[in-house]
Amino acid sequence: METTIDLSEKEYEELKRLAELSNMEIAEYIKLKLFGSSDNKEKLVAQTLEKIDELSAGTKFNIRQLFGTEWNKLARGTRLSLGKRIMSKSQENNAIFKPTEKDSQHTQWYVKI
Repeated sequence: METTIDLSEKEYEELKRLAELSNMEIAEYIKLKLFGSSDNKEKLVAQTLEKIDELSAGTKFNIRQLFGTEWNKLARGTRLSLGKRIMSKSQENNAIFKPTEKDSQHTQWYVKI
């Protein structure tokens, strides 16, 4: 189900800024603020990081591989948001993995450090 709201340009820019600071899509940020939940996306990030931690150093992977058949059960927006969050985590100083390249399908690949 979809709902639209009217915002001034200033309101929209502030909402966008707050969502980006939280590393979330706007819709996800609104749901979090309204309902106290963001569709368990933080849990998915934690699960992804656990799966990465189990890999051997030097292993190349993408997020879809880590989830196997469960990947297609996730909503498209959830998959995209998860990808952005994992990319963000890979750029932290203590990251145990780093991005390598994108393939012809624009899938981001990583390597475990």
